[in-house]
This record gives sequence, structure tokens and C-alpha cells, in this order.
Amino acid sequence: MGVDVSLKVKSLTLLYWKSFFDEKTLRMFFNQSDLRINNNVKYNINDKDEKPHAEYKYVSTVGNVIDRLNSIGYTLKNVKKRFNNNVFDIINYYDFDEDDSVIRQRIEKNVTFKKWSNSVKKYSNFLLNNDEDLYYFWELEDHGSPESLKPKTFCDRIVFNSLKDTQSDSYFGCLYEKFDSINIVRLILEYCDKKNIVEVDVSEMVGWTYDSIDDMRITDNIEKTMVLVEGSSDKTILEFALKNIYPHLSNLYYFMDFDYSTNNTRQGGADAIAKNIETFITSKLNAKFIAIFDNDAIGIQSQKALLYKIGNLPENYKITNYPPIKDANKYPTILPDKKIKLMDINSMACSIELYLPKQLITDGSNNLYPIQWKNIVERKIGNEKLSDYQGEIQHKDEIKSSFMSLKNDIENGKKEFNIDNWKNIKTIIDHIIHIFD
Repeated sequence: MGVDVSLKVKSLTLLYWKSFFDEKTLRMFFNQSDLRINNNVKYNINDKDEKPHAEYKYVSTVGNVIDRLNSIGYTLKNVKKRFNNNVFDIINYYDFDEDDSVIRQRIEKNVTFKKWSNSVKKYSNFLLNNDEDLYYFWELEDHGSPESLKPKTFCDRIVFNSLKDTQSDSYFGCLYEKFDSINIVRLILEYCDKKNIVEVDVSEMVGWTYDSIDDMRITDNIEKTMVLVEGSSDKTILEFALKNIYPHLSNLYYFMDFDYSTNNTRQGGADAIAKNIETFITSKLNAKFIAIFDNDAIGIQSQKALLYKIGNLPENYKITNYPPIKDANKYPTILPDKKIKLMDINSMACSIELYLPKQLITDGSNNLYPIQWKNIVERKIGNEKLSDYQGEIQHKDEIKSSFMSLKNDIENGKKEFNIDNWKNIKTIIDHIIHIFD
């Protein structure tokens, strides 16, 4: 006895549990806002005597789940790498009545990631669109299956044998103990429509295994990617933007700033990022870290200097800058003679403020606040000597104040978050969430 709990997309069961709420796994797919509660569900809508019951489901879309899995390291690139690095240990060939040495030769000759993934696609696509339970796939063979589903390759046989056996130690041909099933789920989702629903219904466990839905809440207790930024404004703006642009990813990132005092300069912010990243690397921390500097002279030089100093960067670290934007290609700047000249200020003057909606960086006449050139920044990195102008947008305090007012209005429902106005901030967010792809 017990309650079956399945993570599903359309007709396909991706993962399965018996009377257990596996929060550790499920929070890879969902966050706490994905819980849907319906207190007025009937099994038979025509039965007037039936009392409504509560339904509890965690619901998302394939696209959102892919974004989450990518963010925590289950990119297709990583799935392929893990498969290729351990293919001889991963593949379940125990259903084949042949010597291990022969099977190993066959794997070497016939199994590649592409061939295996094609077989996964072949059978998962059928299961997605047909009401056949994954664990009773044997019916296809015993009762006559479509010709297109009959195994035609070595990889087909491996996958097919895995799926038809209810007691198999493998999932789509890969041994559970040797290959994390989340890798296979990630691959399957790639073959689904991004708008398809991914859900897990935990309703029946209430009163059976758990006293209430409160015992099956998904928390934010998941390892986050740490993003080091230069100042508190960067942190506030990026957290706000991520929450509104990609709410399903908002609990997967933590933005760290080092603006310890009101007297901190931006130079200090860049220096603090460098010092802390060096400390984290030396400490051999396993979490993912992104150090992201401004797209200005100080930021570009700081990024280059840090990469040069560290040398071989661990795979779980990235050191980068805010990406260049088209709106900065021809931006008003103040020359020494006080005249205004349009210049490309990428890599010289693009702090976080330059990425904000245009309405926040313009005056009452709809003129962009100009860049004031401050000084020449020089640094020697190895044998290379860098010398670049450093600029700063005027009215920074006013811009920050305007941002906070807009942020409060949006959070209080007085104004809507218009994604078109935040396209430049989105380039930063996209850069962050795809940097490990």
C-alpha cells in the first residue's frame, strides 16, 4: 500500500516516489510559489452528494524547469560531458546475454551521446503523447507495438530493455547508481514543448503520510549561485530585476555587494570583489561564484587583472563584466570645453545606472543625463599597460532615488513592470544565468 507520487509532463512520468515528498529533488524543479491549491475539486462533477476535496499540486512549465535545471548545473553541455566521461559504467548491459568484454566493445563501437539521446527521444516522445505508464512499457512488446518503436539500434535496445522491465536498475538505459536521473530528465525536457506543464500532485499524501500540506512545502534551502557585484545599488537593482523577469529563478542566485560604508568609492567596490574571489578560490568552496564588474574602465581593467592573477580559474568560478549595450554606442558625453559629444561609452562609463529604463536616466526635457569624464585609469597587467578614460553618469543620486520610487510603485501594484523598459538590465540578467552554459 501507499501513495504513488509522480513528477509528470503530459503522459510521461519523469520521476516517481512512494508516499514520500522528496523536497531535495523537487526544489530543483519548483520554488515555493509554484504550489497550486484548489479546495473545490470533485472526482465526479455530476455527483451532488460528493463533498469537494482539496488538491495540492506543484506546477510549472517545461521552459521554466529547464531554466532552473540549467542554473543549477544540468545544462545539456554538462549532461553530455557526464555521460561521455563515464559511459562504460553508466550503460546497463546486464540484460544482454554476452560476456562483459564483448558488451564493452559493443558500447565502444555503438554508443555515443548522440545515438543514445536519439533513442531517448524516440521512446520518450511516444510516452509523452500516449497514455502508457513508463513502468508498463512491456505492453508495447507483448501486445504489438508500432513498427517505428521497435528497437533498431544498440542504443534502442538498451533504452527499450530498461523501460519494459518494471524491476530495472536503470532509467532509459542508464544505471541509477551510476548516472543521476536528473540528467536524463533534463534531456527529455529538451524534446518537449516549452509551454507543456510539469507537475507533481501531492494531494493524496495529506492524511496518509503527512498531516497537512504545510509538511510538504518547498523551501529556499537550495545551493545558490553567488554573484559578487560592486555596490549596494547593483545588488538592489539586479535582485529586483531577476524577481520580475525570471521569478522562477529568483531563489537560485544571491547577490553579494561590498559597499560597507557611505564613503566607499567604486574603485573600492571592484577591489573588494577581487579580494573576496581570491579568498573563496583559496578556500576551495564548491558553490558557483560569478564576479561581475561594471562595464567601465575600472571594471574592465579589474576583470583582466583578476583573471591574470588567478591564472587557472576553477570551473565553478566566472569573472566577467556587464555586457556592452547598443544604447551606449552613441551616448552624450561632456568634453573638456563643456560641449556635448556622442561617443561609445562601453568599457569606459557603463555602471549599473546606464542599464536602467530610459525614463530614469533622462531629465525633464527627455534628454539623457550625460557622462562626465573623471580621469585616466592606468594599470599594468603582465607586460601590457592599460590606459583608459573613466566616466560617470551625472545625477547618480537622483537616478537611484528615481529607481527606488519606481521599484516601490511596482511592488505596491501602482505601476506595472514593463519588460520592454528593462531590456538593458535583462542583458545583464541573461548574461548571469547563461554564463555557465
